[in-house]
Amino acid sequence: MNREVEWDLARHACRPAIVLLPLLGLIFGLVRGPAAAWAAAVGVVLVAANLLASGGILSVVARRWPGLLTATALLSFVLRLALMTVTLLVLQRVTGVDRIAVTISAVAAYIVMLTWEVVAVARGSQREPEWSS
Repeated sequence: MNREVEWDLARHACRPAIVLLPLLGLIFGLVRGPAAAWAAAVGVVLVAANLLASGGILSVVARRWPGLLTATALLSFVLRLALMTVTLLVLQRVTGVDRIAVTISAVAAYIVMLTWEVVAVARGSQREPEWSS
């Protein structure tokens, strides 16, 4: 069975978004208003998209050019963060998205999602027998 570990890990890391999106939307909506609730949702969605892009990119590279996996991981991380920054700047200019809400939500989402995945892998719940060898 040929499973794409990188893609599976990225999908699993995005599971907390199901809770984070409404939770952060509610918190920012109550504190800063409806526009901030929308901005918080945008922050969570951007982080989930970033992680899924990472899983997709790394899966393709691991399958086709495994020797380039480390370089791809490092370069794609920098490029994906730059793309997310540009996306946020464009959204700010075009829509006037609440910068505080979107930034805090994105940072919180990154921390929660990555911690979720690190804990899952450390406990072995995200490890298949063929991954461990």
